Amino acid sequence: LLFLLKKLYKKKNDLNILDFGGGIGIGYFYLTQNLNKKINYTIVEIPSFIRNIKSHKEPKIKYHSKIILKKYDLINCCSVFQYIGDWKKEIKKLTKTKTKYIYFADMFVGNITSYVSLQNYYKNKIPHWFLNYNEFDNELKKNNYKLVYKSKMNTTRLSFKLQVPMKNFI
Repeated sequence: LLFLLKKLYKKKNDLNILDFGGGIGIGYFYLTQNLNKKINYTIVEIPSFIRNIKSHKEPKIKYHSKIILKKYDLINCCSVFQYIGDWKKEIKKLTKTKTKYIYFADMFVGNITSYVSLQNYYKNKIPHWFLNYNEFDNELKKNNYKLVYKSKMNTTRLSFKLQVPMKNFI
């Protein structure tokens, strides 16, 4: 994400970023430490999450429980679509902002049939989607977007590159 922003917006002094499923704002803190730009940062999260972090919110981040239809420089979607049952509806909402670039990272997408499993997540079982690549790509095309780059996700845990652990799925 950092490389992309530096390349696309090297002459722009301020950036408007929507982080869809952005949690507490780790993306914001990373970008403010690594970009010499003013960053207007908006996070869309589920209402219960926003309520639970109310006393820990970063005052420079705007938090919303739904997508605000305005144009951003970039929409960041990192590790979020696997938790959305009606992900096509959310793609449609994101594309209505007419933002030129939507960045997807940490996606569970492949040449598979789309399916849902349950993930053991901190003593809870939550639905986790695995999406068919062509279905995802077609949804972007249907909403006048095209995929310009894709790569396999490598993750690093304790300085080791590994495959994502999958034993927490039922």
